[in-house]
Amino acid sequence: MIVKLNSFGLLGIKGNDAVKFLQGQISCDVSKITESNSSLAVHADPKGRILSLFRIFLKDDTYLLQLPKESLKFAKNALEKYKVFYKSTLEDVTDQYDCFGFIDEPFTDTHALPDHENNCVTAGNATLLFWSGKHTRYEVILPVDTHEHSDSDDEPWRLCDIEYGYPQVYPKTTEKLLPHYLNLNELDALSFTKGCYTGQEIIARMEHLGKLKKKMYYLKGYASELPELGSSLYHHEKRVGTIINAMLDKHELHLLAILPISKSEETFYLDETLKDLLTVSELKYRS
Repeated sequence: MIVKLNSFGLLGIKGNDAVKFLQGQISCDVSKITESNSSLAVHADPKGRILSLFRIFLKDDTYLLQLPKESLKFAKNALEKYKVFYKSTLEDVTDQYDCFGFIDEPFTDTHALPDHENNCVTAGNATLLFWSGKHTRYEVILPVDTHEHSDSDDEPWRLCDIEYGYPQVYPKTTEKLLPHYLNLNELDALSFTKGCYTGQEIIARMEHLGKLKKKMYYLKGYASELPELGSSLYHHEKRVGTIINAMLDKHELHLLAILPISKSEETFYLDETLKDLLTVSELKYRS
């Protein structure tokens, strides 16, 4: 299956100070981002709360940050506040590229494909990214107008993200979440060796000194409509947890939600009627 990733946009950052600018703002080690290595990363506020979450990769001389389109404007404005001190440009380049998701799609030349988490490959004018999950997934990023267009919906791709445990941060959850709550320490989105960046002190303290009381889990159930992002689930008759991402596949509901670790093996429901039972699974990421 091939889908066009219409739900996602791209910010482009380049210039003499691009690495220095990004290194002081985002959570991954930007010096390790090359044309063969990408990373998940966050831009956090001084309290360590996530302003934006994205995958960063290098294409030509530009660092591209991929995130949901509806979060793009806020993410750009938050980074702009710091960019003024550096010789670099920051712009929305969504219209310059097309991004396609390949799900269990056969390739004739597998030697040219990325083959592990964060790995990417440049092939002509295309950049290929590897995405983990129970399905074999690659993303292909191309300049616009160099290929046939596809208008298929990207819901199957976003469902794969939820099943594996790749979170997204949307406007309703911006500035409310710490990276560890989204398992981003397990997804290698946080560097604890590169030095200071905004929010680093809080994030490092959580890693080395804090006792994590909640984290993200995958839940399944049945529902007639999507719950609101950022809303709570119910444990008995009490509100608990935070819904991060949600998808309906026919009437089967797939969720990523932050839950108390101490209650993760108990029963959760969508609302106070306690009718829509959800099953909880711990997310196990590839090493």
